[in-house]
Amino acid sequence: MFKKLSEMPAFQRALKDIRSGKKVIAPKTRVEPLWVKKKVSAREWNTFYSHNPSYCKLGEEGAKANRRIIVGFMVANVIRDGVPQYPTGTCPKNCTLLTDEEALKVDYYRRAKNIYPRLTDQ
Repeated sequence: MFKKLSEMPAFQRALKDIRSGKKVIAPKTRVEPLWVKKKVSAREWNTFYSHNPSYCKLGEEGAKANRRIIVGFMVANVIRDGVPQYPTGTCPKNCTLLTDEEALKVDYYRRAKNIYPRLTDQ
């Protein structure tokens, strides 16, 4: 792994800049939580989402054959040089932002399970 990393052109340029004494400025990067919900099939819920405590079951919709589970969770919104990965009002593919009621439900769930970060700790 290290050998492959050291052969990368970007790594070589950065190493050359550091050795020459050139001031290397990394982009200002921060991560903010983005709270979203997603509709998944019952099969997906049973095989993946229900086994990870970071996902909160918000409810169900549809008949038994076409049942969909609504799952609430947090995704990372990476902000580089002031430009967010997901601008205000947008979120990852197949997801929507949580409503206030759903956000409280996710927060209560995470508090009960002692999972961080929490929605109201921000």
